[in-house]
Amino acid sequence: MTSIIHGDSNNIVNVNYVQTMAPLYPHATLTVLPGGGHGFEGQNELDALAYTYAFIMNHIVE
Repeated sequence: MTSIIHGDSNNIVNVNYVQTMAPLYPHATLTVLPGGGHGFEGQNELDALAYTYAFIMNHIVE
């Protein structure tokens, strides 16, 4: 399983690239954070941590 979390305001890696590449990874989930830049801060950081925690609990921890 692979979790990809990306901000739609990332000015270094455009979200279109990630949306194109994510389907090429088997079993990947893509979460796009509205307003998220390159490196998450504030609420985007908290959201990314919450998505990461949920992914680990749902896919890795038994």
